[in-house]
Amino acid sequence: MILILTLMFLALLGMLSGTVMQTSVLELRMARNHQFQLEAFQHAQGVASAISQDIDNFLVSGKLNHMICKDVKNTPGCSANVAVPNPNLVTVPAGVTMDYRVRRVSPLLQKGFPVRLGEGRVSSSVSYDAAVFETQVEIDATSVGQGAAKIALGVAVLAVSSD
Repeated sequence: MILILTLMFLALLGMLSGTVMQTSVLELRMARNHQFQLEAFQHAQGVASAISQDIDNFLVSGKLNHMICKDVKNTPGCSANVAVPNPNLVTVPAGVTMDYRVRRVSPLLQKGFPVRLGEGRVSSSVSYDAAVFETQVEIDATSVGQGAAKIALGVAVLAVSSD
């Protein structure tokens, strides 16, 4: 009788430990995925910020919905490649894809775009025109069992008003 009770107790203990291990493995996967999402978000934010530092990525004389992309050949509607100052920013591990583009989202806003410039950038112009752009960066690692991140950064580029 004691032997049977001991075997039943060991079987229950084995089932309980198996369930705990499964839960722990699942929680570890979730934590890794969350960590990757945070890293991907920060990486995407860094790429978007680097793209926004290069004024050549924002063509003020371009038309509405004018777009420059990572890869002109494989992206319809793209007219040029985005210039990224540091090529190391856009390298990703195997199985992870990254896409980035800059698109003009508004016509030239004229007649005094409200802006406050810093003391070192003040000019004699009374007013400014502005063009608004959207920089999008997407990082996707779902093919290797990890998450994805997408960020959009709005940029207004000032031009001295023609008035």
